[in-house]
Amino acid sequence: MNLILYETRTDPFTTYAVARAAGFSDSDAFQYAYWSQYPDQNPAFDASKNFLNESVGKYLHSLTGGDPVKLRKYLECLLKSSKFSLAESGMLIHALGDAYAHTYTDNNKFLGSPRNQRLNPNYGKDVLFPPRIGHFFSGHAPDFIGNNPKKYGEYVDQLYETMQSLNPGGNYDPSTINNLKLQAYLMPPSSLMSDVFTSDAQNENSNEAFRLGILSGGYYGSSNLFNPDGSVKTLRDTFTEQWNMPVDSIFGDSRNSLIQKIKNGVSGCCPGVSGCCPNN
Repeated sequence: MNLILYETRTDPFTTYAVARAAGFSDSDAFQYAYWSQYPDQNPAFDASKNFLNESVGKYLHSLTGGDPVKLRKYLECLLKSSKFSLAESGMLIHALGDAYAHTYTDNNKFLGSPRNQRLNPNYGKDVLFPPRIGHFFSGHAPDFIGNNPKKYGEYVDQLYETMQSLNPGGNYDPSTINNLKLQAYLMPPSSLMSDVFTSDAQNENSNEAFRLGILSGGYYGSSNLFNPDGSVKTLRDTFTEQWNMPVDSIFGDSRNSLIQKIKNGVSGCCPGVSGCCPNN
């Protein structure tokens, strides 16, 4: 089972539309979209393929456990810091999306053994899925926008505000944001089959991606289309064709470098939010 959320096919479509709504050019929006999908495409960055490496899931896919609100604020602060490249910012956007998608409501009233029960301070609250395990025991259900359109809308709003701050004075289009959030409510909840079986999940993810991509200002209007279901070879071809840069510059040590930057943070990036940094 996959451990990643809003994943295959939906990440780039959301990111592209929001970036365009925030006034970015088609080319820049495409690059943000490409890199926001990248952690699910390159096996070295994928949480399910590196589940023994806690840092990959924790820092690139927001599988940290704990309070998602603090992590969202932290990731937004990192994105606004201008300390990350466009590629790194795209992967931070992926982590921000996962900070919404990788959550569940904690319905355990007590912690500890039956003989030593204590009240659970997170009872009834949204918490992040923990490292390594992720949402394995929830199957594919968290992968679908239609299962929780309100949460998706909150993510879109935060991403839009963040992207606007990266493009001050841009030609903003809030109607695209409204259309994204409305479309989320029109998506049907997932079925038992798609929650359990990967092939059915992929078909349902494709349907959600198509609904987002055909919206006005959406991904299918881009002149730089990229197939997020392509192989690593397709990724490499797209990378070299679009930016004419050495593939090893992103397929080499960049993963660990980015993890360290997220882990260490940047100056001023937890303003008034005690314990929001993932390594605190």
